[in-house]
Amino acid sequence: TSFSWSWTMRSGAFAIALLCVSPGASLTLSRQPLVSRPHHALAQPRCSEPVATERREEHAAPAREDTVQERLRLFWRLAVPYFENAEGAKLNFGLMLLLVLINSGISVIFSYVGRDFYSALSAKDQALFLEKTSNYAVGLAVATPLTVLYKFQRQRLALNWREWMTTELSRQYCTDKAYYKLEIDPEIDNPDQRLTEDVQAFTKVSLDFFITLMTAAIDLVSFSGILYSIYPNLFYAIFVYAGVGTLTTVRLGKALVGQNAEQLLREANLRYSLVRLRENAESIAFYRGEAQEEEEVVSRLGGAVENKRAILGTQRNLEFFTVGYSYLIQILPVLVVSPLYFAGSVELGVITQSTGAFNHVLGDLSIIVNQFEGLSSFSAGLGRLATFVDRMEAYQGPSSSSPATFQLAEAAASAEAGGGTPSLWHALRFGRRGPPAGPEAGAAAPTA
Repeated sequence: TSFSWSWTMRSGAFAIALLCVSPGASLTLSRQPLVSRPHHALAQPRCSEPVATERREEHAAPAREDTVQERLRLFWRLAVPYFENAEGAKLNFGLMLLLVLINSGISVIFSYVGRDFYSALSAKDQALFLEKTSNYAVGLAVATPLTVLYKFQRQRLALNWREWMTTELSRQYCTDKAYYKLEIDPEIDNPDQRLTEDVQAFTKVSLDFFITLMTAAIDLVSFSGILYSIYPNLFYAIFVYAGVGTLTTVRLGKALVGQNAEQLLREANLRYSLVRLRENAESIAFYRGEAQEEEEVVSRLGGAVENKRAILGTQRNLEFFTVGYSYLIQILPVLVVSPLYFAGSVELGVITQSTGAFNHVLGDLSIIVNQFEGLSSFSAGLGRLATFVDRMEAYQGPSSSSPATFQLAEAAASAEAGGGTPSLWHALRFGRRGPPAGPEAGAAAPTA
């Protein structure tokens, strides 16, 4: 008999483990062909329902409120340990911040260099024009290597962060048989995707969005002064324009968060079907189950495509607004400042400078408009990654040989127990659960 050895060994190991954990539990081994069994139950015997329910309740993570504050707390708990524990992380982060400041300063300097360049061109003064051209060339020679180093440092930090975070999660995944417990956990799907794609997206997008926020804050201060000095009415108009754009974008695109989360799940399930087919090729061939496997793959592909079509429809409706919003930016500042130019109050270079400053400030105020699709995908991935980490750390008891790194599942004294109202920084960092319990509290916690 050419029965699959992987099938036999997995079933036997599973049965022995369950009998050791709960000797009195009734154990039922399915005799169905491999191809007819659900994907999540592949090569796994099934325990009686009361025992399965008891095991799920034992390790179930507490439900979290899906609020902005809770999302910030999850983000902070996942992000900060790298910069606190990884060697060289603080130095690399400080270097990146320095390059961000330099890069923002370069943008401000070039707004004045560009203004003088176009003013000299408008004045038809060749000598002055050549002088301003040489100034522009010097600026490019200085700015180019600094900008390249800034992008390189940004990418290197994201890569180092991903390496450290994946290493830590892999360590926890292999500790206290977490990999085995997650395999039989019905609420955790595709841990391989969470260890790879979700971690990569979290580190890259987190860093990109942080830099975007920081650059926006610097540019907002720098270019708002330039814009206000040119024409105060243009400065006021930009806030109205950005506010309307942000509210409209949120209203049109709010469905994207749920749709992106569903897409991540369906794509992962499709990949799992194909991996399952490859790893169990012998058993599938033995039972002649190619047709059933093909049907399952096609079904999951159809689900992924169907959800993707819904995403494309939402994105289409959103882009009807955002594309027009971005096109109008190109002429709006010129339309507002042009009366001053025709009246002879300002030079051509001032109009180009006002356009650049307007675009900078509007970009800073329109972060949600410009980043909404990326943020919706990031929010979905953050939830999946946090659930995965939370569940792994829930499996690690006080006697675990490997301490939890991110401490998502740690509960602490509430505001009532700690006394006083928590500060804004406290709320931003820890959320409603407060800081993690110390070693003494963890050691004194009762164990089941």
